[in-house]
Amino acid sequence: MKRTPQWLDARNLALHELVASELRRAPHLFERARNNLERWQAQRTSTNASYLAWRELIDEGMEAALSVATERSERGNALRSASPFAGVLSEQARLAFLEDWKRGGHGHRTSG
Repeated sequence: MKRTPQWLDARNLALHELVASELRRAPHLFERARNNLERWQAQRTSTNASYLAWRELIDEGMEAALSVATERSERGNALRSASPFAGVLSEQARLAFLEDWKRGGHGHRTSG
């Protein structure tokens, strides 16, 4: 399948749906998003609109952030492209998702 912007948006949405599922299962992992934002700020990569939007959402709480992270909208697509949720999924789970997606699956593996 050709990697169009729509393909990438769909993959990022599915990946964030998996992240949301993992965070609801293990809410303590939500702190990783806050830590990522703090690291971006320390590295001075925090001046863009995505950072500011994520900072507000993270401060509102997990459900507010996940609502937008899984939102089917232009705003959701834009914010997912600069997501603070790195490290929520294990590397094994992330790679399994990507491999499944590449093969045409839905990418909703939860093992790992």
